[in-house]
Amino acid sequence: MSPLSPEHDQLSHLLLSPAWDGIIKAAVNQRVKMMYDQLVDPSKKRKERLPDDYIRGFIGACRWMLTFPEEEMNRAIEAIQVEQRPKPPLQPLFGQMEEAG
Repeated sequence: MSPLSPEHDQLSHLLLSPAWDGIIKAAVNQRVKMMYDQLVDPSKKRKERLPDDYIRGFIGACRWMLTFPEEEMNRAIEAIQVEQRPKPPLQPLFGQMEEAG
């Protein structure tokens, strides 16, 4: 049984899928580029239709959407590695001190 939660297991399948790098990331990056192109359009009509704050928020959300899965998997793997590390033996607080000879 995998030490990953079911959610992290599904996330790992997404990241290993060829569609993630080949299609999904490319499509999101293309959409971000289109939004950047709209952001540099100084016309008043565009600003009334799509405010700058909306475009900046959309770009930030797209960046988060692309980086979150890998960051979350890294956190999950790190947590598993920390749990699997051997614990150091406990030292007694009092007594059982070595005598200097």
